[in-house]
Amino acid sequence: MLALVNGSLYTPTEFIPRGVLLVEGGKITAVGPAGRGAIPRRAERLDLGGRVVTPGLIDLHFYGALGAAITDPGTAAQALHQIAEALPRWGTTAFLISPLRLDRELLPDLLRALRDAMSFPSPGADPLGIHLEGPYLNPSYRGAFDPAVLRWPDLSEAQAWWAAAGPCLRMITIAPELPKALETARWLRRRGVRLSMGHSGASFEEAQSAIRTGFRLVTHCYNAMIGFHHRAPGVVGAAWLNPLVTAMVIADGFHVHPAAFRLLIRVKGIRRVVLTTDAIPALGLGEGVYTFGGQEVLVKGGRAILLDGTLYGSMLTMDRAVHNAMAFAALSFAEALRMATLNPAHALGLQNKGRLAPGADADLVVWGEDGAPQLTMARGRIVWQRP
Repeated sequence: MLALVNGSLYTPTEFIPRGVLLVEGGKITAVGPAGRGAIPRRAERLDLGGRVVTPGLIDLHFYGALGAAITDPGTAAQALHQIAEALPRWGTTAFLISPLRLDRELLPDLLRALRDAMSFPSPGADPLGIHLEGPYLNPSYRGAFDPAVLRWPDLSEAQAWWAAAGPCLRMITIAPELPKALETARWLRRRGVRLSMGHSGASFEEAQSAIRTGFRLVTHCYNAMIGFHHRAPGVVGAAWLNPLVTAMVIADGFHVHPAAFRLLIRVKGIRRVVLTTDAIPALGLGEGVYTFGGQEVLVKGGRAILLDGTLYGSMLTMDRAVHNAMAFAALSFAEALRMATLNPAHALGLQNKGRLAPGADADLVVWGEDGAPQLTMARGRIVWQRP
């Protein structure tokens, strides 16, 4: 048993100054103010000196870090291992991984390799499953995707994905206006896969049909989709107006203007926005030119672009996303934190993640006085500590 004492706890729905948190067997067993209950004598104490403690951050849209990416079945386990080890330095304790390759012949083997890799304990952040961003995307809104890998929805192919990945396939981004998209999405939804609209030119009416089919998320809201127009509200308008829909957003200042981010918060409210990164394998490597998925990517000035200027994912980290959200929309730390912890957990239907509460996984971050993660714990183990 480990007792974290003298911490400023954000649960994140409650703030507990001088709080105590007990961890045992990878779970949180007690949370409360100092003095509420006796700390067992057998517990090892860790005095936090008043530092902020939060749930671990959860990223639902992530490709890789430190050069590691999911591109080949033979290396998928090693790459996932490297990614899981890297993420805790930025406060991320759980994530969905997106494969960088979507080739028809390769994808089932890639999904099967990821499923097998996820059956082993993680050395760091917890891989919650797979987020397939594509290949059923609208070519006219492909963003940085190679048009050669995009294709129309195919139910038999989606069934092969499920046969390969099973419940590890947690989320899929689809353009709902494509032929047979709703039929395919409906089959996946019945198996518990979360459906997200993205890379889409869907009209307002088509987006509404998708929501009735079971789409409950929007991938990187505003980006790679038809823009809002007062006579054609599109996906953005449908997402704004429907309280069932949660908008995922990349708050790096490049993908979305701070004013547009602030508008999203005003319209949707704190509970229906999720911070994500869409981070690419160049994360943590510094500036330079890299090749990912057969495309050359320039990383400079905090952003990643193709050589034609198209944004290619991001260089954002979840801890930075929390601070950016505070700055862009004048949010409190607790409000921004919720969008990186409890909200993504709710989006996946998880009760054991995203909060400091008895019975939840002991995933947490201790923040330094400079606002950066100082110590990260996943499932009760310290998986990263600032030197």
